[in-house]
Formats: sequence, structure tokens, C-alpha cells
Amino acid sequence: MGAFFLLDKDKVMKTTPNEIMLDLETLDNKPTSAIIAIGAAAFNYDSDEMDTFYVNVHKWTSIAAGCTVDQGTLDWWARQGEAARTVLDAEDAIPLKEALKLFSDWVVKIRKSAHGMNVGIWGNDNTFDLTIMEHAFRVCNLPCPWNFWESRSVRTLVNVGMRLGVNPKKDIPREGVHHNAVDDSIHQVKYCKAIMVHIKWISSDLI
Repeated sequence: MGAFFLLDKDKVMKTTPNEIMLDLETLDNKPTSAIIAIGAAAFNYDSDEMDTFYVNVHKWTSIAAGCTVDQGTLDWWARQGEAARTVLDAEDAIPLKEALKLFSDWVVKIRKSAHGMNVGIWGNDNTFDLTIMEHAFRVCNLPCPWNFWESRSVRTLVNVGMRLGVNPKKDIPREGVHHNAVDDSIHQVKYCKAIMVHIKWISSDLI
């Protein structure tokens, strides 16, 4: 019975999502930025299994909570495609605090399914997405659902890949809407996994 449990747990560890890719759409580029959408994709580097999260956030609730808006960012949004700009006035947008609670519940679900494994929280730049979310949790008086040591940076992994001669970020076909938080998360997962495959290939070749 014990051997069966160990085998089953080993299988779970190899397939269950234990990494979370976070992407935000915002109205500023500062750590205090107002959030208008939260997207995420939970994944495992050794599996194709994925779970996603997405919610639109009512911008005025972000602003009312003390988050900031930058005119340069508003001008940037005005230059984006129509599909991307729908996030600015999404009819299904909900208050910031409610959105954060839903996201926290989803992170807890991923942690439980990971059976005690560490869960990495990735941002394209962890000083942007993760820092903005941490600020939002603080101003809404909610606990942040990750620990500081779980922070991960996509830019760092991409830089490592480039140093090893691979940059799949531009090579993997883009699906979905540019600057849609969940579509961006999924694309980032795809090229991060491609980089890890290359790193593992190099590592096995050196053994």
C-alpha cells in the first residue's frame, strides 16, 4: 500500500500544475498601478496540463482603493487594437477586492492540487505584475496568497535561454489577443516551457 502511494504521488508531481504564470492589465506602470484585469495560467514544466484564471476589474474600484493611473499608459491603451481595449470598459468587470479574493481562492485550489509542492508565482517581470498585485492586496487589507521566496521572473529565464542560444518567445506562434491577461499568460507559459526543454537537453548532454 505504501509503495502504491509513493508511485501515485510521483505521478502527481510530474503532471499536476505547480507553477502559476500571472499577467495583469493596468492603468499605470508603477507598483501602485490600478488593475483592470487579472489573468493567470497554472502549469507544470513536465506536463501539458493547464488551469486558467481570468477576471476583469472595475477600474474605478481600483482607483477608489488608492491605486494610480498614468496618462502615458492611457495614451498607450488608445493605440492598441479594439479587441484589447474592450478590457477598459468590460461589462463583466467586478470590484477589485472581490477579484483579489477570487484569485486567492484559485491559488489555494492550485496549491491543494499540488499536494504540498512549492508553487512558483511567475510574472513577465516580477517587479511589475507581482509587485502591483502585492500592493493591491495591501490596500484592500487582504493577505497575499504567495510567499516572497516563490517569486519568479520570466525575463530572467528568457535571458538564460538567449545565453544558451534559444529564444522561442518570438518563434512560437501567438494565439489569442495581445494584451489580454490570460492569453498573455498562456503564451508566456509556452515559451518558458520551450526554454526549459532546451536547458534540460543541454544538461542531459553534459552528463
